[in-house]
Amino acid sequence: MKAALLRSGYVIESRVAATLRQYGWFAETNVAYEGSDGMKARELDLRAIRGFDTGGSGRDARYLGVELLIECVNNSEPVTVIAQAGHLPIPLLLAGCPQVVVEHLPTEANGSPGRMYPGAQCLGIEFHHYEDAEALRATQFCSFVRKKQNGEWMATHTDEHFASVHCLLESSQHFIDDFYVDMYDGRPLNDAYVAPLHFFYPILVLGGSLFAAHVCEDGGLDIGEVPHAILVTSAYQRGRHVVCPIDVVSEQGLPDLLIKMEREHTEILSRMVAKRDLIEWSRDHIAAHVPAEIGTTSELRRYLEP
Repeated sequence: MKAALLRSGYVIESRVAATLRQYGWFAETNVAYEGSDGMKARELDLRAIRGFDTGGSGRDARYLGVELLIECVNNSEPVTVIAQAGHLPIPLLLAGCPQVVVEHLPTEANGSPGRMYPGAQCLGIEFHHYEDAEALRATQFCSFVRKKQNGEWMATHTDEHFASVHCLLESSQHFIDDFYVDMYDGRPLNDAYVAPLHFFYPILVLGGSLFAAHVCEDGGLDIGEVPHAILVTSAYQRGRHVVCPIDVVSEQGLPDLLIKMEREHTEILSRMVAKRDLIEWSRDHIAAHVPAEIGTTSELRRYLEP
């Protein structure tokens, strides 16, 4: 029985939850969420939440939330990402307002509020691990099994690994939608009340090894073990195309990723404070000009997202 448990994902979930709490996160296991079909409940291995604030009050208070959505896989065989050459843009998964910033410009003659651009661009997030030039980025991954006949490795898609990636993509959209319902449902949608920014990070934690394969110019492959990579996936969910970056990390590499995230969001909060006036002006302007035809939180989400 002990050997069976050690081979399963149950023990790694407990270890990962303990690591998260050690680094200051509130973590819960086996979290239910509604599937994208709206008909069936699904389960996420772990959900962890942490808030970052300036410690001020009133107008000087600033807060942002960070949520980790985690699947754990105790892979006995290697998982390999196919590294992407060149720069692969990676979107942040955000909720709240303002996700876009309106320039401090007089209203133009045609009634336009002036140029709008993503709030991340306003803050400048070149320090974020999504923007790291050295980060391994991939859009494909595979698992390996040994052939019974001769023991050679065979690249394949293990159902368990594919299901975990799908769960992360699906659950991230559910919890972002859930955030908007919690923050806005029952309030006038053009109310000046807006929610603080909230960041979402899907993470796949591997109990076994993670490899990255680079395609060489001569057509060969360079393969080596790595602690962390970013897998960019996409799908149609609830009638729209969504892109979902997933941090794929070994269990041993998780603490380094958590430390990096703490530094990143502390810096983001600091930059929000420095640009307080512009962010508040943009927030109030956007909240005051929500189109009248927007009547649901799902429509509000689409309006607020860049």
